[in-house]
Amino acid sequence: MTISFDAGVSDEFKARIQSALEVVLPRAGSAIDASDIKIVIGADAAQVIPETGVGGSTENPYKILVWIDPEHSNVHNNIEKEIQSTVVHELHHAMRNRLYPWPGTLLDDVVGEGLADHFDIEINGQHPKPWSQALSDEELAAYREKAEPHFHEQNTESDYYKWVLGSEKDDIPHWAGYALGFRLVDDYLSKTGKKASELVSLKSSEFLK
Repeated sequence: MTISFDAGVSDEFKARIQSALEVVLPRAGSAIDASDIKIVIGADAAQVIPETGVGGSTENPYKILVWIDPEHSNVHNNIEKEIQSTVVHELHHAMRNRLYPWPGTLLDDVVGEGLADHFDIEINGQHPKPWSQALSDEELAAYREKAEPHFHEQNTESDYYKWVLGSEKDDIPHWAGYALGFRLVDDYLSKTGKKASELVSLKSSEFLK
């Protein structure tokens, strides 16, 4: 893996991020083969998750992008943890997207998010993210029922964002897709004893069994 920084990242943050990645990348690399991925880190407040001050995306199966908001209090206090979490999440996406390109079906996309968040927990030992627990059990049941007729339909980017970010028009709450995917994967891991790192290539339909 290679790491590069855009000009907007200060020397202080570069040093902290570099140190954090030197710790986590060997752990992640021992679990999945992600050696040929480029990690690019930039500063852009518009691209981050407001709750964390850090955001990420998988530009393609060989390149992930990570952004920080240098003015966010959480970035000053917890950048190491947030960077490790975000990079590990996106590494799992990158490897899975080599087999199942994004956007895929609705089921592919929510399962992919659930697997990436479980891989973060596996590697970093953190608690589930707020988006993974955004729905109650009753809400999960209701929105799974709403989603199931569309599980095997091809998603567009707007379909994907509708489910993960929410849509008032379609009566889908914020982070519903993340929570649904996390539960589908969680149920499968509990049933099989597998780890997210072992399931990069598993078909999404297996998570419904």
